[in-house]
Amino acid sequence: MTKYNPRTNAEGYADPTPYEAERHIRAQITGKQARVAGNYFENMISASCEYYRDRGLAKIEKTPEPMKPLGPKNYKGQFLACYTKQAQPDYKGTLKGGRAVVFEAKYTHSAQMEQSRVTREQAARLDKIGMNWKKRLELAWENGCASARRYRDSHSDLLVPVHYKDKDGFALGEWIVYNRQRYLGGNLPSDRVERLEALGMVWDTGSILWEKSYAAAVQYYLENHTLEIPVKYVTPDGMALGVWLGSQRAAYKEGVLTDAQIEKLEALGVDWTNRNDRKWQTAYEAAVKYHAAHGNLDVPIEYIDEDGILLGKWVSRQRYAWQNPERSSARVTPERKALLDELGMNWEKTDSWQHRYELAVEYKKEHGRLAGPAQYRTEDGIWLGSWLSRQKQMLREGKKLSAERRAALKELFKGEKGRRLSAPVPPACSVREQNWLDNYQSARLYAEKKGSLLVPAGYVDENGFRLGVWISNLRAARKARPGSFQVTPEHIALLDAIGMQWDAREAKWAGAFRRAEEYCAAHGNLLVPVNYKTEDGFCLGDWVRRMRENYACAEKKLTAERIAKLEALGMVWTVPQEG
Repeated sequence: MTKYNPRTNAEGYADPTPYEAERHIRAQITGKQARVAGNYFENMISASCEYYRDRGLAKIEKTPEPMKPLGPKNYKGQFLACYTKQAQPDYKGTLKGGRAVVFEAKYTHSAQMEQSRVTREQAARLDKIGMNWKKRLELAWENGCASARRYRDSHSDLLVPVHYKDKDGFALGEWIVYNRQRYLGGNLPSDRVERLEALGMVWDTGSILWEKSYAAAVQYYLENHTLEIPVKYVTPDGMALGVWLGSQRAAYKEGVLTDAQIEKLEALGVDWTNRNDRKWQTAYEAAVKYHAAHGNLDVPIEYIDEDGILLGKWVSRQRYAWQNPERSSARVTPERKALLDELGMNWEKTDSWQHRYELAVEYKKEHGRLAGPAQYRTEDGIWLGSWLSRQKQMLREGKKLSAERRAALKELFKGEKGRRLSAPVPPACSVREQNWLDNYQSARLYAEKKGSLLVPAGYVDENGFRLGVWISNLRAARKARPGSFQVTPEHIALLDAIGMQWDAREAKWAGAFRRAEEYCAAHGNLLVPVNYKTEDGFCLGDWVRRMRENYACAEKKLTAERIAKLEALGMVWTVPQEG
């Protein structure tokens, strides 16, 4: 029985270890790379010699190798040879004027040449002209120390961001992390430890960086009065504050925050629940207020509370999520359902027509008639006036109404003959024209108050009329349906007289610029924080940022007129960045 030899294969040939095999392959690859690089280097020198020769500057030639062939070439063109005498310098020649030149050519892929690559005599001569024989890794570490020293002198610390690169492109942040890891692993030489500590190196940065991030969170709260920081928010000095706050919530759940850190964050008002849970809780609290005021949770779909929460849509979304859990992105847990049940939540889809009908009945009982403004809106946000107008029209035309609804409407409108849902109209003016003039009066009052007709799309006047939507519809009508009733020449003339902007893009820019003027008047500059919003919800900070980007881009997206208007407000096109 033949004993198994792990050093040989089945055929009996020597079988190298994986390490030896890998080393052999690496050596082959390295050798091929070196030969290719060496040939390239030699060709480059030869081309330079031809350049000098063609221009009469010098005549330099490569010295032939003193070799003697020991046999013919093989099929690959290779042959064996031996040196017949000591090799001469690689290149010899004569410069213009008769001066001789002799030089040796050495190639290395490293940043510095190793002393072993040259003879003792060559090394001695290179030493005389200040040759640096340090290896590449040593030089890289010295470069890192120099870069760290410059950073310390500029920032007074060595808390370098991980992605930071100095002006020369050196990745100092990664270099600091690498040396810190080597220190913590006990692999950093003591002399290097001493040099880095002399520069102010902090080996454990956890507590210092945490305090720095916490200070940024405090500053954000003082400026915005909330800690609902967007995940993508980054401070002006490059700190990812939104990500940091999210990581603190995760650390809290994992129990890795210290008691002192928890106390500081809770004092600032940090909610440990996730963002979706906090949004749900805020909407639920709005639902509680609605229930306290109305005694039910039958919220109209268009209802918006005083804090701007779309409560009608939220309630509808909860109902849909409960009925269709597999198709909805919202989540109604048993706990959430129990809370909503306490408020009398109706999980079946409500009949919006019946609800509006009941509101109309209540309105008639209270006022004795249905005649009122066409733009009348209930406290719940329902446009009851326009709904009644549509029901009257459908009743006259006999369309889309069941027998039961037709009978109910006839009973509702009994005694309303000759009455309209708008203010009295002169005989010479149609109802449609009067409604347009009523809307125009709202626009005129807005222009007198604001000095322009740049109405935000979501603006609603004191009578409940959606003026912003009406203005947008007028622009669309003139563009897509010129000559329609809404934009007759007479109507256009009236609107032009109060400053109507027909170009939607231009109107949008003018509206943003007007808000920039207001900010400049209040703050004395246009250095708007990127997350700043005006009272009407416009993201002015983001708009100013985009103006800077448009100014800097090659396509010149800002006209000369707009540039001049912004510069008149003191626009700073390049905001200096710290660090």
